[in-house]
Amino acid sequence: MGVPAGRIGIAAGSHPGATWANTDDLNGPDDGVHCPPEGYRRMGFRFADNAIALIKEHSPSVKEHEKARIPEGTNIRIIPLAQGLHAEGGFAQWMYPDKYNAQDILEMIEDLKPHVLERFITGKQQRKAQVPVREGNSPMTVVEFLDAAQEAGAPDCLIIPKLNITWISWGKEKYFWDSAVNNFRLPLKRPIRTVNLDNWNAFIKKHGEQKGRKLLKQLKEIGYETIGVNMAGGYKTGFGHLSFANFLINDADWSIRLSTLEKLRQDPDIGQYYLYIDYPGQMEEFMKVSPDQQADILTKVIQPAEKREGFVFVYPILFDDWDANEHITSDGGPYQGQSIFKVILNSTQPKQ
Repeated sequence: MGVPAGRIGIAAGSHPGATWANTDDLNGPDDGVHCPPEGYRRMGFRFADNAIALIKEHSPSVKEHEKARIPEGTNIRIIPLAQGLHAEGGFAQWMYPDKYNAQDILEMIEDLKPHVLERFITGKQQRKAQVPVREGNSPMTVVEFLDAAQEAGAPDCLIIPKLNITWISWGKEKYFWDSAVNNFRLPLKRPIRTVNLDNWNAFIKKHGEQKGRKLLKQLKEIGYETIGVNMAGGYKTGFGHLSFANFLINDADWSIRLSTLEKLRQDPDIGQYYLYIDYPGQMEEFMKVSPDQQADILTKVIQPAEKREGFVFVYPILFDDWDANEHITSDGGPYQGQSIFKVILNSTQPKQ
């Protein structure tokens, strides 16, 4: 006895382990009760294709394998769009209106060819807002700029936004979630599916593990595939939801905090580790040393340790009071008057 197509459609649409395979065109030109041999053959292929798709969708091992992973390679930090919390409409603002335009930022990215634009944006983004452009260039929206930024980097370059969970502690939880959804839904050619949370340790201490677990689960429910946190304040569990974590250099002697790195490695879910030098206290100390010393820290301390220890360093390029273009090494020194930007460029690009 046949089953009405409507009932089959309802079952396929309501059960996560079922799907619809259309067979209406397989029973021959006369619309017979049974299919001819060719019809059965094509039906078998359709059933097989749909079964494979279901297995991929629901198999944990396949899902983990196919899940977006942060590309391996150069990571840089430039913050062109931020500080939206107190702006009109809560939208991020262009951070360098009197200094850099979109083309300037894109040229820096083009030179460095990063794989990741780490914490590149913060807060809600106004899709159709205009960003400043160089004279003679066509107008550019926020979405067009973000697409261009990813295109300017390495072939797999992606943007990771920062979500500041301190906003929740400030009573701005709605803004936090508005920003999370806004970033996820930006209509980019390479959509944002990875997010980096700030101040994880402080958040857990203030709000407790239950709220932390709930927050990470909600981000997964939005659709974020890869979540990382700043663990500058010390290790705290991510309840199985974290894929990467940030840790800090020791600004007392510019050594790598290997004990912190080891704690991160002991977490079975965290598989990628990112070293930062640009959090406020450490960046202030870094800016006090000479550009020659800054270059030494980058090339003689961090880069060898990066290769040896398996973490990834996030190169500080442009944010807050730091501009790698403005810190110039001595003419007679080993870096021959190069800017720190050029030191980073020359030490991270493959030798020709």
